[in-house]
Amino acid sequence: MFIVSTHGEGKPPTRAVAFFASLQNAAINLAGVQFAVLALGNRSYEYFCAFGKALHARLIGLGAAARVPLVEVHNHDMAVITHWREKLQLTFELRTEESTDWVIATVMEAQPLPEAAAVELALYVQCLEQAEAAALAVRTSRHQPEAEAFIARIVSDPQSPFTSIRVPTDTASGRYARSLQKLAATESGDKWLVKTLEQMPDGGA
Repeated sequence: MFIVSTHGEGKPPTRAVAFFASLQNAAINLAGVQFAVLALGNRSYEYFCAFGKALHARLIGLGAAARVPLVEVHNHDMAVITHWREKLQLTFELRTEESTDWVIATVMEAQPLPEAAAVELALYVQCLEQAEAAALAVRTSRHQPEAEAFIARIVSDPQSPFTSIRVPTDTASGRYARSLQKLAATESGDKWLVKTLEQMPDGGA
């Protein structure tokens, strides 16, 4: 899910420049990935919602499917934003809990690492500042107790638009067995709840 504004002559916001450049140059197949874009703008400007439109078009060009049509918002129209939010909740059947730091992450790629008995997951987490995050806590369901969230060290380059973690595939037993089984079998387009951690706690992967 993307909520984006437009800067200047149809350009992405500063914090989205690197991400969009990587997306434009990417040769990945996003078939199976579902997304939605909310474009913020003001109709008094010539390039109204231009970046939102460009992002929407690029994701489709890479094979992703728009589960919710592109919505263009003029001057932060709350009626339009509320309608879009309700549509998301009905379509994806996934919402974050109020007053928490948990956000939705979309799996972009799952790469098996047989030699490490693990799967490396590349996630898109909106507005994640990797420089300030050492690890991710991951929940496979909003009904899962927070205490059972699996914690994994972030292994991706801070300059990457995606956040990578490694999930062990040896899930025979233990407190996180059910979560690890789901994560190890994940596919592009799956969505999980995540929370960033500034330090890697004892017992994480």
